[in-house]
Amino acid sequence: MADLNMRVGFLSNWIKNGKPRIYNIAMFFFAQGFLTSLLQNYARKYQVAIDTIDFKYAMTDVTIDDQKFVADGNKCS
Repeated sequence: MADLNMRVGFLSNWIKNGKPRIYNIAMFFFAQGFLTSLLQNYARKYQVAIDTIDFKYAMTDVTIDDQKFVADGNKCS
């Protein structure tokens, strides 16, 4: 139940405070669909084939306290 409450809080903050600067992919019920929609929106905006774009990831040693992040209204510190 705590996980569901965190997810709802994350999405509620998104509605109240606008698009977050950081997305915790674990907060989405269907993360693959969210990532695909990002690719689709980019491809449409820049008129490129969706199969020519991809995500790049960089590992960092930064840890984000999800509960504090949501409580602070999605603000990066």
